[in-house]
Amino acid sequence: MKSNSSLSEEQIRKRSFDLLPKQIAFMEIPHGADTDICLYQGGVGSGKTTAGVLLGLMLAYTFPKSRGLVGARDYTLLRDTTRVKWEELVPGRLIESWSKDPDNLRLVNGSEIRFRHLSDPGRLLSSEFNWAHVEEASQITHKLFMILLSRLRYDIPGEAGAPKPVNRLFLTGNPEEDPGWLYEVFQDPEAPENVRFIQASTRENRFLLERQPEFVRMLENQFDEQSREVYIEGKTGHAQGQRVYAGFDRQKHLDRELSYRDDLPLHLSFDFNVDFMYCLVAQQWPQGVTALLDEVVLRGGCDTNDLCRAVLGNPTVAHHHGPVEVHGDASGYSRSHRGLESDYGTIRRWLSGYSQLTIHPVSGRANPPVKERTAAVRLSLQEIGRAPVMRVHPRCKALIKSLELTRWLQGTWRKQKVADPADRRFEIDHPGDALDYFIADRESASRRRVTIHGGF
Repeated sequence: MKSNSSLSEEQIRKRSFDLLPKQIAFMEIPHGADTDICLYQGGVGSGKTTAGVLLGLMLAYTFPKSRGLVGARDYTLLRDTTRVKWEELVPGRLIESWSKDPDNLRLVNGSEIRFRHLSDPGRLLSSEFNWAHVEEASQITHKLFMILLSRLRYDIPGEAGAPKPVNRLFLTGNPEEDPGWLYEVFQDPEAPENVRFIQASTRENRFLLERQPEFVRMLENQFDEQSREVYIEGKTGHAQGQRVYAGFDRQKHLDRELSYRDDLPLHLSFDFNVDFMYCLVAQQWPQGVTALLDEVVLRGGCDTNDLCRAVLGNPTVAHHHGPVEVHGDASGYSRSHRGLESDYGTIRRWLSGYSQLTIHPVSGRANPPVKERTAAVRLSLQEIGRAPVMRVHPRCKALIKSLELTRWLQGTWRKQKVADPADRRFEIDHPGDALDYFIADRESASRRRVTIHGGF
């Protein structure tokens, strides 16, 4: 089979492709693990398919007699998009044969690339590969993803001691319209270093925009605001509603080096529910910096006693011996949690070992309106100079999810009840509520100090 490729064998040997920065990051391995798992998620025309094909071609050429898989949930997509790009890019002189049934490409160096639809995962169980590329990853299941990962164990025939390639599973595609398993796996703030996530915007593809300068403007005219986030910016979407905490950005606000300071009070902010109990562990640093250090999460069949026991077992809380300030839902004074004692009565009893304990929600006081307290959080997400006011340790996984996924109920200032993608029995808005209460209490205390000072 002939190829109309504009690439030469020399370009592939030297890997001298003219690539976009995100494509380079996708192809290069920045770690020493023996398996690399990467998702290239991007807007329309952001260079996803080209990056996937070039990476597969480079691996097949670099490691003779290797075996790769190119797959998609739907064979029509595979045939009309990914395979066409392979035909366009692979130099004809590198092709030994390309059969149609089965759809196998063999290169002159003995490497084989199998093109397969992935609608029947069982068909993969007898195959082994060095690498696999999945097109439109949002269309496959997490189970299939795990099966593919388990098949990356092909032993390339050759001389003993020959260099072994890194096993690679790379996925490309548009974002999920609603957060699902891709979000859980690839946007986990504590994912292993070899599980990589790359997000690309249509606006970044200079090659496309040189040819079609009005392409992005055309898309903007076709899509509403939510769809632009997904199909232009390449961000994981949500079916309805605007983000409550729109200012939160992992690149700006996550800080893996964030650490506890023993010279400052510890803040604990609670959200009480029947099936999801939550406590945020934080400190307020000088110059207005809010440090969100850790969280305690209990799911299903738990009460405030269980939560307090878990909070006292948290390493940061257990280490602390200074002042403790408690925040949370003001209704915790009047609503008991499976007992006669109020939630704050329970908390006061469990934390009685701290000589300087302050319960901030005043008995009988209503929570600030949702619009008001979330506005305080959004203000805290802004920057002073170039430094974010709020910093979040990646271990606060439930909070990060809440900040990213909580949406307004359409046309209201009420939060949607959105299921957790990892376990749909639980909702993800509760950690955000705990943060709301803490920031609202902090802002209220600040206003009180200003008022007292002004009175003098």
